[in-house]
Amino acid sequence: MRAQHFCEQSLFFQSEEAASPWMALHPDAVLLSVEEAARLGYMVANL
Repeated sequence: MRAQHFCEQSLFFQSEEAASPWMALHPDAVLLSVEEAARLGYMVANL
């Protein structure tokens, strides 16, 4: 997965509470903090 695809697959929520309804519909999804998402995005961009 390249950086452009990573960003296209990423959603941003204001809080865990705000993400809760979407997460309930997508049980295989992973909720990351902004810091975790930034680290993962950096790693994907540098593959």
